[in-house]
Parts: sequence; structure tokens; C-alpha cells
Amino acid sequence: MPKHDQQEQQAPSTQSLSMPVPVPVPVASSACESYLSNELIPRLAKQILSGTKATVDGSAVAAAAAADGVPLHRLGAVAEAARRLGRDSDEDEDEDAQEGKASENAATNAVSPKVSPGAQWAVDLIETEIVARAAAAMLTRLLGSSPAIRECPTPAVASFFNCLLSGTRSAANTQEAPRSEGCGDVDPTTSRW
Repeated sequence: MPKHDQQEQQAPSTQSLSMPVPVPVPVASSACESYLSNELIPRLAKQILSGTKATVDGSAVAAAAAADGVPLHRLGAVAEAARRLGRDSDEDEDEDAQEGKASENAATNAVSPKVSPGAQWAVDLIETEIVARAAAAMLTRLLGSSPAIRECPTPAVASFFNCLLSGTRSAANTQEAPRSEGCGDVDPTTSRW
């Protein structure tokens, strides 16, 4: 038998070597999501509201979430759980007062969004941390977007914070940032972020 024919017989086909395509396991991910949503997030919200987690600022909330295994992109769910727990505790304390208001609410079909002051403080703290983290990521992306902005970032940073704090994205609604000497024609209002 020629040498060429032996090599063809010994070489396995590429079809037999192909790896099976991994199939996602929705059961495991749904179990993890369920554990996160039903156990970890409410537990963290309760610890923040009860004061067992030292949360004096947003970075402490982020550290507590990370320590408890709650991903930081789920801080919104922690804030919502704290809001819900704040409503529940407020309703438990004021059951008699709520019964008197039940007829008023039934007449107007309004649900009372009242949250206890401690819970509102925690929700505000968590939401502020979410906004601060998003703003930091956007500002970092803006500062790296062009060499002109990296050379003289002051007008871009001023415009960014004007837009962030004024609640509008339009540069027409903000005052023009003073230009520093040496910045040339850097126009932060044309930068996209």
C-alpha cells in the first residue's frame, strides 16, 4: 500500500474531532438569579436598614454589596428592596392609621408611596452611588475620547457636570464654561459621551 493511502486511513475525519456545542443551562442560572433576588438582595437591604452594615456613604454600600456577593450592577435592586422594606415597616407601625386611610385610598385608587425616613435615606444613598458610578464611567470615557480633550480637560469636565447637575443634555441650557489659556479651540459641547 502506498504511503499516501496509509496517511489517509490513519487521519481521523474532522467531523469526529469537532467539540460538542455547549448548551446553556437555564436551570442553574435561574437558580442563581432566584437566590440573588430572593435571598442576598433582601438580606443586604435589611442589614442596611437595620444598621448592621456600616453604610455611611455610597462606597461603603458598594463594599457591603461586594462582600455579600451582590454584584454592583444590581444596586438598583437593593435600593428597590430597601424601599419595599421601608414601606412594609411603615405599614406595620401604622396599621391603625392605614385602616382609616384605606377608605380614602379606595375612593381615589391611590397607593401610598410613603417610605420611612430611614429607608428613604438608604434608598437615596444607594441611588446616589449608582449615579456617581455611572457618571464616573461616562466622564472617563469622555476624557479619553479625543486628544484635544485630554490636552485641556477643564471645559469638557465643566460642561459634563453642568449637563449632569442641570438635568439636561443640551449645551444651550448651560452657561459656557470659561476657557483656560492654552486650550485653544476645544469645544466640549461637541464631544459625545
